[in-house]
Parts: sequence; C-alpha cells; structure tokens
Amino acid sequence: MKMNKILNIRNAEGSIVQVPDIQACSNYFIKAFRDGHFGKILLDFDYLNKSV
Repeated sequence: MKMNKILNIRNAEGSIVQVPDIQACSNYFIKAFRDGHFGKILLDFDYLNKSV
C-alpha cells in the first residue's frame, strides 16, 4: 500500500494477516478533500438533486 498504513489482525484461524488501515486512509482522504487537493468537487448527494 502506498501510505504504508497496515494493521496486523488475527483471523478466525489464529494466524495474523495484514489488512489496510481503512480508518487512517479515510482520515487522509477527508483531510485532502477539505484542503482542496481534488479541486472543486461536491460529494453531497442532496445538493445535486436541488434545482437552482
């Protein structure tokens, strides 16, 4: 993974598997979105359905 945010999780069989840290990735995405790194993008579905 590019961000190197990996969690070591024990599965049902008792072995440890590596999975991406979804919480860290979502925090990174939201911070980048709020800082405007993606340009002018609207993610709110309610505003897309309103007539202007």
